[in-house]
Amino acid sequence: MKKLIYILMVILLTVGVAGCSDDFLSASSTEKQEAGAPAYEGAILANLASAYQILLFDSYANQNYNSIPLMSDLRSDDIFKGGGDAGDQRQLYLLSLFTSTPQELPEGLWAILYSGIARANNAISACENAVEVPEEKVNQYKAEAHFLRAYYTHWLWKFWGNVPYFEEPLTTPPYMTRQYTADEIYA
Repeated sequence: MKKLIYILMVILLTVGVAGCSDDFLSASSTEKQEAGAPAYEGAILANLASAYQILLFDSYANQNYNSIPLMSDLRSDDIFKGGGDAGDQRQLYLLSLFTSTPQELPEGLWAILYSGIARANNAISACENAVEVPEEKVNQYKAEAHFLRAYYTHWLWKFWGNVPYFEEPLTTPPYMTRQYTADEIYA
């Protein structure tokens, strides 16, 4: 028991002595980037990682299950895969019967994909404002962000046809952009 108390006292003393420095008062860069401000590699990678993170969100958004395979099955009239009853995924059941209302549409995938486009645009913007990052790395990061933006746009177009498309944040009210056809988007 004495040995345990001795070990605990040594640990507490070590933590106490180590915590008595002023290092915790000094500010250090978190490498976060303000929109349009210079971006170091950490900020670029953070923006790029957030654009990749959307790939993990292909299922749940806004409390709706809207996975890409499920939505594709719905479009192909092959929606009944088992599960509960007609109340299980009610919004999809009503959509398959063409009786859904605007409040019952599966908008989760729309929100997920547009979040991905916005995050990819942020990564591209960070690449364009890169500071102290080798050019070959900037080009690689920018290419990855362009690919992700194209990937998310592809799924939007595949599910909804003509979709609003933007490459920069919408900054003036009413925050709308025109719809583009597939030929215009893929040009």
